Parts: sequence; C-alpha cells; structure tokens
Amino acid sequence: MNARYRVFLDSNVPIYLTGQEPAKAQRAREILKNGSLERFISTQVIAEFVTVVRRKGLLEWPYVREFVSLLRDTCHVIPLTYSLQMKALPLAERFRYTFYDSQIIAAALAAEADWLYSEDMQHQQKIEALTIRNPFLDV
Repeated sequence: MNARYRVFLDSNVPIYLTGQEPAKAQRAREILKNGSLERFISTQVIAEFVTVVRRKGLLEWPYVREFVSLLRDTCHVIPLTYSLQMKALPLAERFRYTFYDSQIIAAALAAEADWLYSEDMQHQQKIEALTIRNPFLDV
C-alpha cells in the first residue's frame, strides 16, 4: 500500500455509508476508496456501527454482515483491550471526552494514526501526534 496518511475512523464514517445523507455517504465512500489513506477502525467502532444501524432500522442483518466485512477488508481492525481502556482513562479526564470517545482516541493513538476522522469530537484538536478532523464539515 502506498498510503501517505494513517487515519482512524469513528463510527459516523461507516454509519454514513448506509446512504441516509447522500453527500455524507459520498464522502464516506471517498474515504474508503482513497489510496493515499491507510485506514484503521476498532472493534468498539464496529460495535457502535452495528448498534446504531440496527436500532435506527437502517440495515437488515444480511447487510450489516456485508458492511462489517467491507470494514474488515478496507481497514486494519484494532481490538479494544484492557490496556487501551487504561490509556483511555487519563485521556477522558484530561480532554473531557466520554470514556467511549476516549477509548477511540486511545485506539487511534495505538494505531499511530495521523488523523482521527470524527464528526463528534473537536475538529483540529491535537492529542499527542494525533489530529482530530471532521471530514464532513464542508458537506
């Protein structure tokens, strides 16, 4: 892979792939197809994705499995471990994110991602070598 940037995806990126908001769905597709990006996602993000699309009735189970396979095939999957949870605790305290968001930040740091793509966190915030970016700002 000739990736120039390592990006970690928050759950809103795959959720938008379901097409409920066409412009954001297009941007999410661009992120997954961009050859200059090496993509990472955590098991927590996959769980959040499944929970949201099922709760909102966006996808039936066969399509959920298809989307999860797509994520697994296009992203490196980082497992949520006890050590990541322990790294998330001081992040939550220091940056005042929820523990769930702090676990995502900890996973992104563990993946040595350059960027964390999230619509829900503070755009352009730097946490160690990681920068949070909202890829949907101009959509």
